[in-house]
Amino acid sequence: MRKELLPSIMAEKIAIFITKTRISKGFPQEYMANKLDISQAKYSKMEKGIYHFTFPLIETTLEIFDLTLPEFIFATFLGNDIFKSLKLHLPIQDSPEYNKAIIRLKEEITCSKDRLMISLLMLEHLTNDSS
Repeated sequence: MRKELLPSIMAEKIAIFITKTRISKGFPQEYMANKLDISQAKYSKMEKGIYHFTFPLIETTLEIFDLTLPEFIFATFLGNDIFKSLKLHLPIQDSPEYNKAIIRLKEEITCSKDRLMISLLMLEHLTNDSS
């Protein structure tokens, strides 16, 4: 595996998220490839997982999609799983228990985003050091 590539499990999740987001926004592969300054064939192979998205391509893709890094990390690696992992059963809306549960959920989401962002930044740093 080349040094600038992300681990395959992460790369697969990233490719799936990027493909779904591209389709939902109505962007053809040719458009994305042109914006990323790569061939359409290579872009297609990246979505299929044959080639992996490098961190610089991910950053550019996020700009195209108008997404922030934390939004991308949350959607790609957490999504709805955060609710399952917290086993959160919300009480009646507007009750003190409900408000406490919402605050706890927001704190957990922020903490998870921060951990994932740090992990991605460390991965980027490690791949840059290995170059």
